[in-house]
Amino acid sequence: YDIITYVLKQADSHRTVGTQPLGNVFVQLGAGDYMRDEILLRRCGIDIREGQLDANGPLALLGSSCEGMSFATIDLSSASDSISTELVRFLLPWQWFVFLNSIRTPSYLLPGDKPGMEQRYDKFCAMGNGFCFPLETIIFWSLLQAVYDLVEVPDRTCAVYGDDIIVYQSAALELIELLSAVGFETNNSKTFVHGPFRESCGQDFYNGINV
Repeated sequence: YDIITYVLKQADSHRTVGTQPLGNVFVQLGAGDYMRDEILLRRCGIDIREGQLDANGPLALLGSSCEGMSFATIDLSSASDSISTELVRFLLPWQWFVFLNSIRTPSYLLPGDKPGMEQRYDKFCAMGNGFCFPLETIIFWSLLQAVYDLVEVPDRTCAVYGDDIIVYQSAALELIELLSAVGFETNNSKTFVHGPFRESCGQDFYNGINV
């Protein structure tokens, strides 16, 4: 099991973190590094180390300044806390699901509770898990590509960094609908499909200007 702790997210709210057992997190980080380098970077063209921040900014800027075939920015609420075990089982190859399921922590201990009072997760992993961020990036990129298969877009241009998603405007509402269908909630205060404002990875753009 992991131990629930809290870190500041904003001035008036905290983020829940699951502190992992040392042995688990060591192997989780190895799996996360493999997903980062061999799957996201080599197969998807996504660099979640530093480079993806450079990719999200220009697309968000373009989305704020262009009309017509432009880009929307999508952000999710509590994304990592909403990845259900059954969704991962459904989406991943069986061997990958079995492996990741064997190295994650299936239960948690709340602050103040004693060993023996653990409660079982319905979600697959928590922030603090060593492969959580690469896994959620892979999931959101895959769902986005599925929407691109069904919606007319000029090419496969997109950007995904965790739950910071940039997608062609013409596919944005379908992607939001799909994300909702598999258990994710759009953060409406940080999602921008229409109008002159776009936000992604902490970068804000209004009418083609970095503000």
